[in-house]
Amino acid sequence: MQKSKLALLLTLGWFTLIMFVTVLTMGQNSDLESLGLDGDMAIMIMKISQIFSVLMVFVAPAIGIVFLTNEKLRFLNLHVKPKAILLVLGTLTMVFALPLINYLAEWNSTIQLPEALQGIQSWMEAAEHQAEVLTMKFLEMDSVGDLIMNLIVMAVAAAVCEEIFFRGLMQRLLVKFTKNIHIGIWITAILFSAMHGQFMGFIPRMILGAVLGYLYVWSGSLWVPILGHFVNNGLAVIVAYFIGLETLSPETETIGSEEGQLGFVLASFGLVLAMLSLFYKNKFSDYQTHTN
Repeated sequence: MQKSKLALLLTLGWFTLIMFVTVLTMGQNSDLESLGLDGDMAIMIMKISQIFSVLMVFVAPAIGIVFLTNEKLRFLNLHVKPKAILLVLGTLTMVFALPLINYLAEWNSTIQLPEALQGIQSWMEAAEHQAEVLTMKFLEMDSVGDLIMNLIVMAVAAAVCEEIFFRGLMQRLLVKFTKNIHIGIWITAILFSAMHGQFMGFIPRMILGAVLGYLYVWSGSLWVPILGHFVNNGLAVIVAYFIGLETLSPETETIGSEEGQLGFVLASFGLVLAMLSLFYKNKFSDYQTHTN
């Protein structure tokens, strides 16, 4: 148990450092064009650096903490082969959740802090705007090559690296420390959402983090939340690509958040509950053998 406490302390310490750097850099521009690079080259360099960044920020520390505390890499549950049905149900859960997540994101963006905290509100909105601008630059795709690159950067790398750190390492340690699966899942989901530094979307991202946490616990394999995370991010990239080609309407990526679409939201909520119920019924029967 002492090894687990040390691992948790190191994990939370590293997370605190990530948050500190995130807060310090929010609102600052990364202007690679000032180095004499044109816009396309600047964005490509930023995309490549993003891959190395998530590897160094999430994967390297996770592996390092596992070894420092004399655990084995099996601790991360990457070796567990999930049931095929759980991969299918996890994927469908993420697809069906989109209208609900869009609705929650729209609602979250309307939340106002008290008047005494308007300075913080303005800072958060400015940081959110900058993150949105950068995301839109990333999502400007003129070819299939751009689509593939974005899927690698924004879906594959993000899903694998973030899930290794948050679900594979942090959640497991918190579950062991608190001796409560639900507490471990929700604390991790809160920290996962906070790490992104986009407070206008804090609640839907927290909900997604919790869903991924339950998919991990009920499947016993880290590959299920990795796939779910990939589907969530990948769908956003693919929809943006086809909107750019004018094959899809721009309203496609905001379905559920527009006025008069409550039916989509309720259907989304019902389908997500149905998928999670089926997932639970088919869940891995002995989670504890993979958490000890």
